[in-house]
Amino acid sequence: MYFSIYKKLKIKGRIITSEELRGHQFTKLSNFDIKYIEEITPSSTMIFGDKVSINIFDEKPFVILIENASVEKSYKKYFEYLWKSAKS
Repeated sequence: MYFSIYKKLKIKGRIITSEELRGHQFTKLSNFDIKYIEEITPSSTMIFGDKVSINIFDEKPFVILIENASVEKSYKKYFEYLWKSAKS
């Protein structure tokens, strides 16, 4: 899966995901800080560089990757709000 690319390229970032997904392969990425929220959702959000990745872990995993500095800056404000309230 594409998670190995993050490790190989030593991409660092942060992830917010559902407590329900604790232990999933992507939560074991050593180069990412991870926090959990109580909401029941099969998705996670990753921010790294000027990229925002929205990952849907449904029957068919789906990833939306946005590579745009303006979008990243805007989305990061929302991400920071969630980060403060999420659990480690």
